[in-house]
Amino acid sequence: PTSTKGVGSRRGAKNAVVLVGPSGAGKTCLFHKILRDELPETLTSMKEQQEKLPSGKLLVDFPGHLRLRAALDAWLDRAVALVLVIDASNPRSGPRDGAEFLFELLTDARLEAGPPVLVACNKSDVVGAKAPDKIRVAMEREMEELRRTRAAKADVSASDEGKLPLGRPGVKFKLEEDSPCDVTFTAASVVNGDIH
Repeated sequence: PTSTKGVGSRRGAKNAVVLVGPSGAGKTCLFHKILRDELPETLTSMKEQQEKLPSGKLLVDFPGHLRLRAALDAWLDRAVALVLVIDASNPRSGPRDGAEFLFELLTDARLEAGPPVLVACNKSDVVGAKAPDKIRVAMEREMEELRRTRAAKADVSASDEGKLPLGRPGVKFKLEEDSPCDVTFTAASVVNGDIH
């Protein structure tokens, strides 16, 4: 339980650093490590936590549960930076789940030339964890597959409103060339305090 006294609602100034990503990746641990240099026992979050940093910016831990992703919209409007936390120790689901989350972020019209995204490849201390450059390649491959799958659906549904096309027609997707905002990858181990 984190205090939100004096923090305000989701509406307001563009001053939020938002931790996002799939459930179980370590967002809540990162939130507590940044704020208090502690690692409490955590459960899957069902509600965002927010607290002011000494800099005056707002640190937001947004839950990774699929049902709650629509509520992320208000935070995207306030974000000065997004930190996408993924599980680098799971070579299959980590990059796949991270790619799905990143795809949704990068196709959101609010992020066109928007805040930078840091992909924190958490649990890098675990034996067998993938390095950030390998995760980037795996995520680009997954995002290319998502692009093809979505392009194959010729009819645009209501859920595609406010979405941007991602990438260039006929060219394999590359984050460096095709992302509407800066995306950087880094290794991280919240447990060991290895946070850059």
